Amino acid sequence: MTLEDLRRRLGFTVIVDEPGKELLFASRDSGGRSPLARVDLAWSFRTEPRAGGGSVLSTETRAHAHDDSARRAFLRYWTVVGPFSALIRRRLLDLVRTATLADTA
Repeated sequence: MTLEDLRRRLGFTVIVDEPGKELLFASRDSGGRSPLARVDLAWSFRTEPRAGGGSVLSTETRAHAHDDSARRAFLRYWTVVGPFSALIRRRLLDLVRTATLADTA
């Protein structure tokens, strides 16, 4: 599965696509009943050049709840899902690093 496949599967829209700099996906309030329905989510990948060469790749997830009820529901959801999300992001960054190192060898 590619990052693009994952983006489509999650229903995220590309907001920023600056090759070599930043890729930002976002989802919007769907009006449904799930903990994510009244929460806007954004997921970004950024690269920043390092002084001695190479670059640093980082990822960030942001959430904005539309009201207190959505915020509480999302916090309950994120308490369970958050650690797994962090693991997935770390593994994804490791895969990128491994692929990058293989390309430079």
